[in-house]
Amino acid sequence: VHGGFLYCCCFVIMSEGNSANVVVFINTRSGGQMGAKILPNFEKAGIVVCDIFKKSPQIWIEELLSSKKIIAETRILIAGGDGTVKWIFESLKHVWEKPETSSTGIQMPYIAVLPLGTGNDFSRITKWGAKYSGQASSDKKIKKLIENVSNAESQKFDRWNALLENTKTKEIKNEAVVNYFSFGVDAQVAAEFDSLRSRKPHVFKSPIVNKAIYGFYGVIEVFKRHPKIHNNFQIKVNGQELTIPKNSKAIIIVNINSYSAGIKVWSPNTKKGFAESSFNDGRLEILSMSSAFQAGLIRTRIFRLAQLAQTEKIEIIPKENCVAPMFYQIDGEPKKSDPLHVTIQFSDQVGVLI
Repeated sequence: VHGGFLYCCCFVIMSEGNSANVVVFINTRSGGQMGAKILPNFEKAGIVVCDIFKKSPQIWIEELLSSKKIIAETRILIAGGDGTVKWIFESLKHVWEKPETSSTGIQMPYIAVLPLGTGNDFSRITKWGAKYSGQASSDKKIKKLIENVSNAESQKFDRWNALLENTKTKEIKNEAVVNYFSFGVDAQVAAEFDSLRSRKPHVFKSPIVNKAIYGFYGVIEVFKRHPKIHNNFQIKVNGQELTIPKNSKAIIIVNINSYSAGIKVWSPNTKKGFAESSFNDGRLEILSMSSAFQAGLIRTRIFRLAQLAQTEKIEIIPKENCVAPMFYQIDGEPKKSDPLHVTIQFSDQVGVLI
């Protein structure tokens, strides 16, 4: 169990003699169990499979480093969704922070993605596709996939840290942010959707059904009263107070220009001084959502979000009369909490393949 999700995954290594030296993580629970379906295909293609469900990815990585199976040229292919990507990033970081790893001089492997999740925003923005479409359905296709990973160009990718302080219990924790952080009605709609999916997974069998249910929850939330952001929170960007629209019901903070299954939420605006969004420019984009209806139908691409700012640091401060609970989500994982004092700032960069 990691971050509220159960991951049943596998670690795949190209067999001896393959110059690609590609390592693959498979989330067998992603994409309606698609990970479990393609796992035998990798085995049939002569690839060694190491089951991460039996050992944590961090343990596997450490063992592979000690056995010289991860070397300077190793590249990683993650077969899964955004949650799996985040998990692998965190595991790699933990291993490479250890002196015994950094002293080897081996660079942390660059990663590519075989999209098996629902939103797949990370794989979209890094140009590995929006969904699984048979890329690992045969020996020939697997060979081509590995060749693509081996020949892909590398870039740096910003990672961010969210420091969350519970204003009631004073508990403090840190969360990595890869794609985006949001709080307000959009996270509440996501939480309702996620709760139903956990209770009745058999209902969620296709993207079309998923979008319809998500939209339904948005419509339901329209008839409920939702606290306005400006009445409950103060937001600072680079130390300066941000003007929050009076109709704002949610704030979206993005590291990549792909939100909620591929929606491009940011565009440059020279009059307002807004540049292009980039995942390696050391900046975040801040947007506002005005209604629950907009939250429910955002995936239909009917509505656009209001662009507020680009910044290197953001602080979210609950006011004394802040309404509880606070709904928020990090990289698509919704949560409910007492009001949180949140500080998001740059953490590090990791290598990605494009």
